[in-house]
Amino acid sequence: MATRYGQIQIANSELFSQHPNGFGISPYLQEKLVFPGQLEVYDQAAEVAQILLGLVIASSQIYRLTNHYGAAIEADLDQPVATSQAPTGIVYLQADGAMLLTDDGYKENKLSRIVKATDLKQSPVADRGGYIKSSLFTAHLGTATDFAAKFWGHLDA
Repeated sequence: MATRYGQIQIANSELFSQHPNGFGISPYLQEKLVFPGQLEVYDQAAEVAQILLGLVIASSQIYRLTNHYGAAIEADLDQPVATSQAPTGIVYLQADGAMLLTDDGYKENKLSRIVKATDLKQSPVADRGGYIKSSLFTAHLGTATDFAAKFWGHLDA
């Protein structure tokens, strides 16, 4: 293994020589690469990794890492939001959709925002409008039917 201090040898029986999730990258470096991968275009994420970490990483590797961990947490993101209080008052809802060109062709994208009326705040500065203190977003890349199941779960909460 190459380190900043030179080449070191690690026995195959050691845990560190195993490839977590099929990637020949340490879990620590995987975490560092997924972060820019989910923020940027993959080519730009590779540039950021080279500038900040001094490592040349292919954008396709960042793509595979980001998609792997995105798929791993997708089931958790689909769960309805748990709330400890009974729903009261007015709730505002915004929803929209668009068709996005992906590697697999065009796919339907849906996004919604749920805001409680109590979370709408006025700016303390005159004529500056207001702001939303807190809101709940639901996003889905797929059919409207699949989106509706996620959305209603969040709206019910």
